[in-house]
Amino acid sequence: MPKARLPLVKRERLHEKLSAGLSGKLSLITASAGFGKTSLVIDWLAASDRKLAWLSLDAADSNPARFLTYLVASVQTASENFGSSLLEMVQADQLPAGDILMTSLINDLVALKSPLILVLDDYHLIENPVIDEMLGFLLEHQPSQLHLIITTRQDPALPLARLRGRGELTEIRDNDLRFSLAEAQSFLNESMKLKLSVEAIQALESRTEGWIAGLQLAAISVQGSQNSDEFIRSFTASHRFVIDYLLEEVLHRQPPAVQQFLLKTSILERFCASLCDAVQAEEAVEPGHGEAGQVTLDYLERANLFLVPLDHERKWYRYHHLFAQLLRQRLRQDLTARGLSLAPLHQRASQWFEDHDLELEAFHYATKANDISRAIRLIEGKPVPLHFRGAIVEIRNWLDSLDRTILDDYPVLWTTYASVTLVAEKTAETEAMLRAAEAALGKKETTEATRDQLGRIAAIRSTIAVSRRQVERIIQESERALDLLHPHNLAFRLSTAWKLGFAYQLQGKRQEARQAYLQVVKLGKSAGDLIFSFLARVGLASLDVADNRLRWAERSYKKVAELSQNLRGSMAYFQSQLGLAQLYYEWNELEQAEKFLNALASQAEMPDSFMDSHLDYKLLQVRLELARGKSNSATQTLEAADHYAKEHQLLHRLTKLSEVWVQVYLRVGDLNAAETLLRQYPVPLSQVRLHLAKAEAGKATMILEPLLQDAQVKKLKDKELHFLVLLATALLMQGLVDRALASLAEAFALAEPEGFIRTFVDEGAATAALLKQAIAKGLRPDYAKKILLAYATGDTTENQLEDSSLETLSERELEVLRLIAEGLSNRQIAERLYRALDTIKGYNRLIFEKLQVRNRTEAVARARDLGLL
Repeated sequence: MPKARLPLVKRERLHEKLSAGLSGKLSLITASAGFGKTSLVIDWLAASDRKLAWLSLDAADSNPARFLTYLVASVQTASENFGSSLLEMVQADQLPAGDILMTSLINDLVALKSPLILVLDDYHLIENPVIDEMLGFLLEHQPSQLHLIITTRQDPALPLARLRGRGELTEIRDNDLRFSLAEAQSFLNESMKLKLSVEAIQALESRTEGWIAGLQLAAISVQGSQNSDEFIRSFTASHRFVIDYLLEEVLHRQPPAVQQFLLKTSILERFCASLCDAVQAEEAVEPGHGEAGQVTLDYLERANLFLVPLDHERKWYRYHHLFAQLLRQRLRQDLTARGLSLAPLHQRASQWFEDHDLELEAFHYATKANDISRAIRLIEGKPVPLHFRGAIVEIRNWLDSLDRTILDDYPVLWTTYASVTLVAEKTAETEAMLRAAEAALGKKETTEATRDQLGRIAAIRSTIAVSRRQVERIIQESERALDLLHPHNLAFRLSTAWKLGFAYQLQGKRQEARQAYLQVVKLGKSAGDLIFSFLARVGLASLDVADNRLRWAERSYKKVAELSQNLRGSMAYFQSQLGLAQLYYEWNELEQAEKFLNALASQAEMPDSFMDSHLDYKLLQVRLELARGKSNSATQTLEAADHYAKEHQLLHRLTKLSEVWVQVYLRVGDLNAAETLLRQYPVPLSQVRLHLAKAEAGKATMILEPLLQDAQVKKLKDKELHFLVLLATALLMQGLVDRALASLAEAFALAEPEGFIRTFVDEGAATAALLKQAIAKGLRPDYAKKILLAYATGDTTENQLEDSSLETLSERELEVLRLIAEGLSNRQIAERLYRALDTIKGYNRLIFEKLQVRNRTEAVARARDLGLL
């Protein structure tokens, strides 16, 4: 039986419009159900020589991971190896960000050798703004190899106005598709050979309003009628009633077995032969069977009974949406009349999907069956809960629909509700749900299961504490969780062990943190977990950095980066890349560090759980800009970082920000600003740097010596190295050369094996003078020279550094130099320092000689170049 195809003239005109639209990015075909949108595209594509990827969508495809999986599968029909990296990303436990996923897709599209047409059929069924945003990103960066076609009943939430303004959008709407009276007459009498009167055709055209599917249904019903004109005139009810009646005529003309097949399988949004057999069977059907179902599907396709294939192999199908809707309505009526329920059909569908490892769809049909126990079991997953694998929206929507009494009867639903709500960062709602879970559990007998639920509650509370950096609360709730959680609940135990390690690291308890992270890695291997295992490896690498084991850290970061290559949107991947950038910065491989930062630029803008990492990203940018001598850029970047921290309430990072601010102020010579900030944030390391900048080396030494002793006792190797470098610099400024070199020797012993460079260079020209003393005294001269060469990348020029005749100024000489810079005369300086005028003149001569200048103006300029002022 022929479909209600568009008339030839109209069809050719619309085909020409679609062909012309290939020069743009998007062809949008928007019309109500049954207007022949899909048929139009199929007819046009039949004459196209371009490669084709066709994706027929249903409501379940609103899950981003599923949407992308099927999208890649459709393109693979045209290009076999397409999208392998993207598939690995969407199949991971944690779905990367949309722009990361789309970038991977776009890269694969660019690599295609032939132009491709991608059709997204029935896009109106997608109800997820995340997918809209991903497609918007694709359209904005769409490569020339791709042309996108979307069929839909309503305009999608895409940048249509912008595309329309650029001439990149082709639009076909219902008025373009509607049958005129003449076209209806041609279809009914010529194509369908009905020989209807003009009056009958006018009546049908009027009642269907040129609606193609309505005309097709009418043609099916009229065929075989003894009095077709009377048959048509009998329909005077509403448009919907006409449709319902016509469908009844279509359905009743099928054999009883086919009618039952259509009715029972109408509950399925997509189906294959063995799934149809499973749903129809009174008892479970073994996976792999489907012979009877395939015979019926073949018959339906031959009979053109509104069956839509979803793949080229014709394995998966769906019904025309209107046909399915009305079949379901009739099925409910039939079952209600017999006192039966839809639940068994949905349960059998759920079982089939579970048997075939399609757990999200199994969960969907379990909820349709109102089978709470099955839905809970499917949420729990194996071994990772379903909502940890991207099904948050589906689970949250189901939980929203449940009555509170059901949640109280099944406290596990309260904890799941809290878990999916926390993802949306609604901590107040989450806490209310956790209290409801505790109240519901209080009415239950204490068992292993109830203890496990209490453990989950504690684990969720520890996650809230992580977001607030409440270290004691993290540890308290995590320890309680690990005590209560069932030994086999690896998903929650993994995440909780990681949070415990994170809290210990924040406390500075490095050994305890290391043990917790190692436990996560061990558990992760058993559970097949990726995300928390990677995060734990990143944590271990950061502990290696803190222990000055930079080479070990590099290997760990590289391993995580390699293993999480297809999880580019994950926290673990971001932190591994950022960790490598920080290492390359320390080794003074600035171009390499910058390369890693640039690669992370898009991810660094993401809020949520990336807030702390975004700040670390910005602070490394500041250090890079300072190392390049770009003080103005560094200041602007730091201002942006400061604003970001305050905007996102990262109060625990303000002290670190103040430390970087002081370094910037000292670099630009604004000692007053540094001093003002130190009154608000009295960070010892910053106080030391300010004292050194003011030539108050004695005060710096008094602060440093107890700090160094404490770091050595606690084996805080990173702090020990920093304190030794600064102490050696302070001692040299006091003229205590031997003690300075002794401290420097200790610093070299810690630093040289791991290649530390910027730890010395970033302390400025005073440390450069210390390094020259080391060279002169034969203290690891090759290493000292290597560090000195790194000064050439900053504000100090290579010529200045190579001039080894420059000698270190004493503390008194620096004091005189600062007063000269303030514009004081020799007499005024003598009065200020209570020294004889000749003594001050002597200091002048020494300063000029050491700086190799001829007058006061050159001395001040030279000192600023060297970072002494």
